[in-house]
Amino acid sequence: KYFNHSKGRGIPSSDAAAHVEWSVFWKGLRSGHQLLLRHLVFDGDPLKGVDTDTVNLVLGLSRRPASLQKVHRNRAVQSINQVYQQTFRTESLLIGRLKDNYDRRQHRFYISEENIEMIRKHISSLE
Repeated sequence: KYFNHSKGRGIPSSDAAAHVEWSVFWKGLRSGHQLLLRHLVFDGDPLKGVDTDTVNLVLGLSRRPASLQKVHRNRAVQSINQVYQQTFRTESLLIGRLKDNYDRRQHRFYISEENIEMIRKHISSLE
């Protein structure tokens, strides 16, 4: 049943394979992490990124103490990156961090423009 290779069925196209990988990646994320990814892709700026307060708000961490916000925020980003790396067999990170230009103690989170386009295409295909 699982290894049914009937005649006439070739190797799936790269688009189909990418869609299957994307589906595995998306289902491997927690719902809160899916929300964060959506926010970074549709509302975030690939050059400036999204600030930590916004990430906390999206993840529902705003009412927690600052020390817990940092831990949970970093775990969420780390978890998304880990699922991405395992699913797509890559060393690169999906969500990157950069220092805030105005407050060097703060980080901003971003996704590269190339990955933003890929994610937008796949999210749109799910809806």
